[in-house]
Amino acid sequence: MKTFKKLGLAIACSFALIGAYARADTAVVVYTQSGCDYFIASGQRGFYVLEWYGGHDPDQGDVVAGNIGSYGMKDVAYPQQGVEGRVWVEDYGLTQDSAMDTWNDQCH
Repeated sequence: MKTFKKLGLAIACSFALIGAYARADTAVVVYTQSGCDYFIASGQRGFYVLEWYGGHDPDQGDVVAGNIGSYGMKDVAYPQQGVEGRVWVEDYGLTQDSAMDTWNDQCH
């Protein structure tokens, strides 16, 4: 019986996490470069410049979901991989050119 209670709790927690990320911004990682912790993602609000701070190290094509539509440190999910990570939102709502300029300021 204890096992079923733990399983039920785990399922409830999973649905809560999925619900939280369903309301979050989602974006696709479009640019990364070895040796730089900053990466660029593209989503409905434009381009995001994010700095990797731990957890899953994103690759081009990964989907990132979380409260990345505001500045600061954020916990995010990578739904395709079923893992989480932490990023610093450097900027968001950018054009492609301004995202690359911001990235260049941090990585060159």
